[in-house]
Amino acid sequence: MQRVIVCFLAIGCLFSCGNAGVLAAGESLEQLVRDLGSSKSDVRWKAADKLADQGPKAAAAASALIKALGSSDMQLRWRAARAVGAMGSKAAAAAKALVALLSDDDPLVREYATDALGRVGVVNDQVLEALAKAITDKDYHVRAEAVGALNSLELDPRKRISLVVKVLNDAEPSVIAPALNTIAENAKAGSPALIKALQDPKSRYWGCLVASEMGPRAKHAVNALREAAKDQFPEIRMEALLALGSIGPDARAALPTIISALDDESGAVHYAAMYALGQIGDASSAAAIQKKLGSKDPMLAALSAWALARVTPNDAVARKRAVKILTRALDAEDPTVRAGAARALADFPTEAIQSAESIAAHLADKNPSVVANAIDTLATLGEPIVPVLVEALDNPDRRMAAIAVLERLGPKAKDAAVPLVKTVGNSDDAAVRQETGFALAAIGPAAAPAVDELVKLLDDPDSKVVHAACYALGKIGPAAKKAAPRLKEDLHCDDQFLELSCAWALLKIQPNNAEIIQQAVPQLIEALSGLQELGRMEAAVALGEIGPAAKSVAKALRKAEGDPSPAVRKAASAALKKIGVK
Repeated sequence: MQRVIVCFLAIGCLFSCGNAGVLAAGESLEQLVRDLGSSKSDVRWKAADKLADQGPKAAAAASALIKALGSSDMQLRWRAARAVGAMGSKAAAAAKALVALLSDDDPLVREYATDALGRVGVVNDQVLEALAKAITDKDYHVRAEAVGALNSLELDPRKRISLVVKVLNDAEPSVIAPALNTIAENAKAGSPALIKALQDPKSRYWGCLVASEMGPRAKHAVNALREAAKDQFPEIRMEALLALGSIGPDARAALPTIISALDDESGAVHYAAMYALGQIGDASSAAAIQKKLGSKDPMLAALSAWALARVTPNDAVARKRAVKILTRALDAEDPTVRAGAARALADFPTEAIQSAESIAAHLADKNPSVVANAIDTLATLGEPIVPVLVEALDNPDRRMAAIAVLERLGPKAKDAAVPLVKTVGNSDDAAVRQETGFALAAIGPAAAPAVDELVKLLDDPDSKVVHAACYALGKIGPAAKKAAPRLKEDLHCDDQFLELSCAWALLKIQPNNAEIIQQAVPQLIEALSGLQELGRMEAAVALGEIGPAAKSVAKALRKAEGDPSPAVRKAASAALKKIGVK
């Protein structure tokens, strides 16, 4: 519950909608209102966009836009929501319709509606409850907008906190972690709201979780967390200790409390205490840690070995001992122990390389957490791990996880390019073909031997595989020039995202080709106002990479600087700079 607190009081996430525009000659608000009801979709969309550019000046069109919010045309719904939000308080009458859109099937519609509610500024129970619920939306951008909207409304902080706490308490477990992550990501460091949350028994648990997500940024809360680590409830003590560990060295003041917790009657609590000591890394805790090395509890023994090596980083014996114990723990019956060991080994890459094959064996573990941690650890080992991963490509049970590691290694996995091509050629699994494309993209120019196979994937029946192949060819760059003729074939097709992918790839492969620039720019300009955030961002990046030759698109890029997505806004600004427009 308190996780929420931090968010709302500490975050400022309002997105700007850009400057109010000027109507073209012959246009009027009345005409734009009529166009909103046109039978032609492009006319409706352009009308909504122009009204959005007018901001509060388009207040007379509010009623028509409210009607458009209920349209069966998804693109018109999100564009109308954007226009309503641009009007601010002058569109207060739209609040009810915007609340209804928070249940829309399309995430872009929900995102703009959520943002608009924050801008319109209506404060009533219906709006507040809907925004609080949006904190648990499955889409990150909707969650972030909800946090920003709640933070922007004039509301008693206690009311805001209680709303979010109630939503989190009633939410499905699967949505709680993403919601808390979003809140923490948008929280301001040093917020007194976090300390208040930790001091209140009703919100302490959520406060600990938010502090964990904030990590070092929550260092101002160490004293409050130290007190929370003495709470009567073990789950709160555990979360407080984990939060102190996430803060790291700046949590040294809490060492006496943490060391005392090593003898806590709850196993989960003393595990958390040992984790915290290892994360803080202070040598003064070595003696206390060493006392637990001989524990009969396999989890505590493994954690102790890891923590001791962490607090005495120059002790080669401690590091080798830790790797030996952790490698043995990979075969523990308890999947939690296996997952923890796989993750902990990442802290000792030099020594862990000797255990690479043992770690790789767990890429096929039945427990997803073990697999995920094994991937993380192997990715820290660098080029020496590539031969082990190439061997794993031949094992169907390890293949996908091995590809994931190779993607993480990027250019360091250049020696795996040819084996990856072989994997693509022999696989009937679309997911394998797609992920192989991404791995080759991560390797970059060194993956040139894969070009022929990637060109074949442009005819794959699965569109996701085709997009991955385009991405890989673009990342390979000029070395993929033999793919250009085939990419040009899809430069004008029914799939807008494929058009964008091909345009982007061609510009990467032949960046100075005037013909390609002429063909690709229209697709990229159109993509700047598309539905997918990634597509809008990539379009802006691609236009910037064209350089001065793209000066004609400055107007479109300036408009993109008012995009609701920070990533798109940043990409548009960077592109304008690259093409020489101030």
